[in-house]
Amino acid sequence: MLSLPSRLRDDAALWYINREPHTGKAGRPKKYLGKVDIDCLDRKVFHEMDYDIDNGKCFGGQVYSKARKTGTTLFFDAIS
Repeated sequence: MLSLPSRLRDDAALWYINREPHTGKAGRPKKYLGKVDIDCLDRKVFHEMDYDIDNGKCFGGQVYSKARKTGTTLFFDAIS
C-alpha cells in the first residue's frame, strides 16, 4: 500500500522530468517523459531513502508540477 501525504490536489498534474542525455538529433529534446500516475509510479525515477520507522520504506524523486511551474521533490512511503 502506498501512502502519499501531501498538500497537492488529488488530480495534480505531475510530470516525470527527462534526465536522459541529448541524442545529437536536430531539434529540442523532450523536457518531460510522461505524466505521473500516483497508482503506478515509475520506480526508475524514485529512489529508496533511509527510513527506519515502523519497518516501512520511503521513496523520493524529482517531478515537475504544472501548477507550481517548477520541479518538486515528491516523497511517498510503502507500508509493508
